[in-house]
Amino acid sequence: TNTGVSDAGVAELKELKNLKTLSLVGAVRVTDKSIETINGFANLEQLSLPSTITGKGAAGLTGLKKLKTLYVGG
Repeated sequence: TNTGVSDAGVAELKELKNLKTLSLVGAVRVTDKSIETINGFANLEQLSLPSTITGKGAAGLTGLKKLKTLYVGG
């Protein structure tokens, strides 16, 4: 399912520092540009990314030390 969430929408979440779960499955307007914002969610434990995130983008997820589950491709 295509959602209306975009890179700009993800950027609006940047103040949610205690976010533990983020699902962007189906958000086909979210791209590698959102990785910088997502890296700011230091408490993130579960992350689901859309298929529009490339391998290079996923490899850039370096700030998520508490991440337990990563799904890319929905």
